[in-house]
Amino acid sequence: MFKKFAGKRKTGFLLRTQNGRPLGSSRILRRHLHPALKQLGFINPFTLSHKAGHCVFRHFRNAHLRNRTQCPKGIRKYWMGHAGENMSGLYDKIKEDVEFRRFSAERCGFGFQLSSVVPNVPIIEEKDEARKAA
Repeated sequence: MFKKFAGKRKTGFLLRTQNGRPLGSSRILRRHLHPALKQLGFINPFTLSHKAGHCVFRHFRNAHLRNRTQCPKGIRKYWMGHAGENMSGLYDKIKEDVEFRRFSAERCGFGFQLSSVVPNVPIIEEKDEARKAA
């Protein structure tokens, strides 16, 4: 899905403005995440609103891996960005074991079904080519 979205691009930001700059986090939240959560009927019980930040993805992923899969602890910690916090994290060499990480990713899954609908985001390859030529 990411390869299709990125097209022929090999550099730059995956999610970017028409000028090639990174999308602002508040822009993503206001235009995409919050409307999607509202449409799905999710409401935060503590604030009585549908608003959530970027950390909601990380929290969901961690909960899914811990509670719904047989994901090894070292892999989960690596994916959450907590690998190497102690000596066992340094010894397990999970960073170098790409094949095992891929196997684990296939086995653990996402925790949700990917939609076949790709967001309507303009592909701006032409401007990149013109910028390189200039």
